[in-house]
Amino acid sequence: MYLHIPSLIKPKQLLLLTRNLEQAKFADGRHTAGSIASSLKRNKELSPGPIRDSLGSRVLAALMADDTFKSYALPRHISKPEFVIYDRSMHYDKHVDAAIFNMSSAQQIRTDLAVTVFLNSSEDYDGGELLLYEDSKKEALKFAAGDAVVYSCTRIHEVTRVTRGRRIVAVAWVQSYVRDEAKRRLLHCLNEVAESGVIRGEREKLTELSSIYHNLMRMWASSD
Repeated sequence: MYLHIPSLIKPKQLLLLTRNLEQAKFADGRHTAGSIASSLKRNKELSPGPIRDSLGSRVLAALMADDTFKSYALPRHISKPEFVIYDRSMHYDKHVDAAIFNMSSAQQIRTDLAVTVFLNSSEDYDGGELLLYEDSKKEALKFAAGDAVVYSCTRIHEVTRVTRGRRIVAVAWVQSYVRDEAKRRLLHCLNEVAESGVIRGEREKLTELSSIYHNLMRMWASSD
């Protein structure tokens, strides 16, 4: 299961992001990978600095302004977004993200969820699909510029080889208040029903549903 968020980044912000990225300096993405992942990874990442911090803050602001993302992810911490380019022949073979992300020398987060924000049109490149694996099934994801996808870090995934053009994305990792994926799904479903207005006008039922949601949050949420 994954969450698709259409138009997370609006056109004006998207244009600003891509224009800045065109002028920015990128480095070999293998430098940020572990010994195993570095043999699987072929991409380029925006170098640390003021540009990455500034653009990353805009992506974070868009995520935290999106009610569906917050309901689905229940974010306690979100890593600073990384900006990644896949040129022709680049790819990232099957892997699972590291369980711990070092936000700084003083702070680490557990990676419960991954976020990919698509920054250029799917028509700009061939290949470059995000493949999510679960048991014997796989899902190929390739969305429009400005869209985002959120998925569990427990899933094996890959980015297929780009055969034409350039794929540009922002990626980030989330530590959720609720570690267990099944519990997060249940809470999200409860919240979606409450917000949908299906029982609008039935105050007692809405109050009861809200009570169930928040009491489950008290049982399952953790600050660590």
